[in-house]
Amino acid sequence: MTDKQLSEHFHSSEFDCKGGSECNCGGQGDKMDMRLIRLLEQLRYNCGGYPIEINSGYRCPIHNANVAGHADNSQHKYWRAADLAIPSALSFQEFQWYVETCRTSDGLMFDGIGLYPQGRGYFIHVDIRDGGHNGGYYRW
Repeated sequence: MTDKQLSEHFHSSEFDCKGGSECNCGGQGDKMDMRLIRLLEQLRYNCGGYPIEINSGYRCPIHNANVAGHADNSQHKYWRAADLAIPSALSFQEFQWYVETCRTSDGLMFDGIGLYPQGRGYFIHVDIRDGGHNGGYYRW
């Protein structure tokens, strides 16, 4: 497993599968869709440069099946999703607004946005299941 620089602020190790010995898949965070990485860089910029912590990036099929509440069509299995911790300087609602309004200069946006404001740790899921061209169409 190597730690590859994917962009200015993100490394492949942040997106590696966290299944550990249950799957032994070797991480694979270096295969993340670069459109997602570009959007995450844009999101960080829009938020005033606050670091964005990745709770979950790639999930191999074994690990994904073992995660409570997983979906069969989980975009995590296809290197197109990330679960984001809320930056400590922002409220959940502020970060949600930044996620929902995030666009790159060439029009990419998050296609899937899942809001988790309570329970297992306050996070927001983002994905580009339609290649970043159907902004916010998939919401939960």
